[in-house]
Amino acid sequence: MPRSSNENIDNHDEDLPELGLDKLRSSNKKQRPSSRGDLQATRECFSSTYTFGDAFCGAGGASRSAAMANLAVQWGFDSSFHAFEAYRADFPHAAVLLGATDFIKKHDSRFEVDILHLSPPCQAFSSANTTPNPDKNKTKIATSMTLGGILSVARPRIVTLEQTPGILVIKRNQEHYDEVVRQFTRLEFSIRRKLL
Repeated sequence: MPRSSNENIDNHDEDLPELGLDKLRSSNKKQRPSSRGDLQATRECFSSTYTFGDAFCGAGGASRSAAMANLAVQWGFDSSFHAFEAYRADFPHAAVLLGATDFIKKHDSRFEVDILHLSPPCQAFSSANTTPNPDKNKTKIATSMTLGGILSVARPRIVTLEQTPGILVIKRNQEHYDEVVRQFTRLEFSIRRKLL
């Protein structure tokens, strides 16, 4: 009988080393401009390769696209142990962590990136969720409420976030969508959304 992903995490968590933190590129440590008016610091900061972080990375599809676009993939995290293993195999040069909580707790300046991609669990918000499991939904919704902590650690210049259209079009999800937006606006991000 296969184990659930939570059992996999619990059984393997203490065996996992901190993977790849020493491998993060030094280009990620450049001094970031302190204000929008600091033109010289901005030029120096953008003269090197842009760095990329992948939150809720799964096996690394967004990271693969970023690498193909010549972005320097720095790290990825996911709560699935199987996804963690696949990502680590495909991106041996990147730091890999198991879950958002682990990422936020480490709060390491080496996790700062230029571009951050977020793909938090969508099942709780999906119109395909016709027989909701309240316990699983609660966990997945709580994960979406960690975005502010992730943004605070990664300090990205640009963020992309993908989520199911159900977070916008299903009335019961409106409060969750509003909270996701607040997590960005509290940190002074400007927001544009597009329903595809």
